[in-house]
Amino acid sequence: MAYAPGAGADASTAAPRSPRAKRVRGGRPRCSRTRQRDETYDRLELALDWRPRARWTIGPQLRYTSNDSNISLYEYDRTEIQVRARYDFY
Repeated sequence: MAYAPGAGADASTAAPRSPRAKRVRGGRPRCSRTRQRDETYDRLELALDWRPRARWTIGPQLRYTSNDSNISLYEYDRTEIQVRARYDFY
């Protein structure tokens, strides 16, 4: 049998499909036990800046992050508190 570009494999040379495999977009098989992750990500950030001198900025920052997921491994709540100091060179 000669090779012809664009010609597909006939039924005798095609690999057999597993009865449990499902085809999804792109033609790749997907396991039937795979769950799709569904997430909701929320973030709230509060900051205050104080300028004690001309080039200095100092201030606290509070950040709250919440990630809700249908898979418990990816679900979390986080609270961060920071004190920032900045000097501008110009």
